[in-house]
Amino acid sequence: MPTTRDDPAAHAQALLARAARRQAARLVKETARAYAADPRRLEALRPGLSAATSAALLSFGRARLAAAVRRPAGRPLGFDPPLVGARAVILLARARRRRAGG
Repeated sequence: MPTTRDDPAAHAQALLARAARRQAARLVKETARAYAADPRRLEALRPGLSAATSAALLSFGRARLAAAVRRPAGRPLGFDPPLVGARAVILLARARRRRAGG
């Protein structure tokens, strides 16, 4: 069975894709931590979001993510800012829900 190591171009592409996924995950986590440290930053996404419950944040993040996925990608390798923001809001909502015990 051929592997990506048999084809240097495919191997390089696989390494690049893996590094891009790691970088995107790190960026989402950092953004979620920034939102948690200063909830007023959420106001840039939508007024009143800083006072929203975790369920409302989760709903907003999922809706924003669905809208961002439907439109064509603006940047290569998945570093589209609306996608990062939506995933960060979802991550923050899940963390708040877990911290609240629900």
